[in-house]
Amino acid sequence: MTTEAKTELDPTNENHWAKYLHEFRVRSDTVYLNHGSFGIALNCVRHRRDLLLRDLEMQPMDFYLRKYEPLLTKARQRLAEFVGTEAENLAFVDNATYGMNVVVNSVPLAEGDEVLLTDQAYGAVRRMWEKKARETGIKLSFVSLPEKIESKQQVIDLILGGVNSKTKLVVFSHIVSASALILPAKEICAALRKKNVLSCVDGPHAPLQIDVKLNQLGCDFYAASLHKWLCAPLGTGFLFVRADHREIVNAPITGWGRLDVSDVNDWEEEQIWLGTRNQTNCLAIPEAIDFFADIGFENARQRLSHLASLAEQQLSELFGTEPIADRSDGWYGSMAHLPLPEGDWSKLQDELWVQEAIEVPVWELNGRWWIRVSCHLYNTPDQIEFLARELKIRI
Repeated sequence: MTTEAKTELDPTNENHWAKYLHEFRVRSDTVYLNHGSFGIALNCVRHRRDLLLRDLEMQPMDFYLRKYEPLLTKARQRLAEFVGTEAENLAFVDNATYGMNVVVNSVPLAEGDEVLLTDQAYGAVRRMWEKKARETGIKLSFVSLPEKIESKQQVIDLILGGVNSKTKLVVFSHIVSASALILPAKEICAALRKKNVLSCVDGPHAPLQIDVKLNQLGCDFYAASLHKWLCAPLGTGFLFVRADHREIVNAPITGWGRLDVSDVNDWEEEQIWLGTRNQTNCLAIPEAIDFFADIGFENARQRLSHLASLAEQQLSELFGTEPIADRSDGWYGSMAHLPLPEGDWSKLQDELWVQEAIEVPVWELNGRWWIRVSCHLYNTPDQIEFLARELKIRI
């Protein structure tokens, strides 16, 4: 296992960070500023996955019967170290959406019980709970995140204010997809635990973008994708379940469990053999973790935050607008999120792509149009300046 680098690197030193530009295979005709929606896997990760897949396809009996389970156990242990928990609390899933569906179908809820979400819950998360409400008679309630954030306590009080005697579970994003906000998850989970309310954190944007330590976070459930900021292959994610909730997990598929069926003891082992499928994506996760460990996790975070900060500064000056919260207070990481000037910007995203091959999302939130810029190690200040120049022409 590779240990994390200790040398602090200057996030503004372009000469140093230039050597990482070619660790990714980004299509040459594209300025890709949308890592937050669909990440790009590291070259070393794709190489490891491809070698494993070749091994699998050339001799599947040897791979599945002798190599697969030890490799999966090793990958899960490496992931557990990275996210600060025990391997027994984790199961590999395809993505955060899959993991959240497991939670929806596992938490014991009866008619009249309430589940609380925020108004910026990810669309798929909202839809799965709406379906659960139609089927079971539970009630969904929502709290609106502030249009301008002043403090962590403001957000904590807002969420707690939506809790009542019938609330059994609160579902919220660790990093909100729509607004890029990093919510005070540890403090929210601690406050909910005091009220004997379960917490489920939707965390696809969190691993690597921020330092996720699940045991310290104190949540009951946590679902994440690893193809985003960690740059693992598509189809890699995990579900975390606190040890005292393992018995309630309702796995969506009943498979073989493990090769030694007498040794299937826990919920996560049900996810090992779900028929014959390609699990080489998950087996390549340690390669991604080790890559960023070599750089230094915090060094990588500081670099990505620096790029996002440059985008925020340039676009804020261009638009004459401000973000929802202050970056210096820890509300943002590798993404910048700014309101556009008043007007209809529904065609802007397509225009930037068709005319300039810039990939960046533009969407409506709370009756106003916003742009979200996501940055990773393959991005440069020159690309951010290019985006700003093209926006200036259109504003």
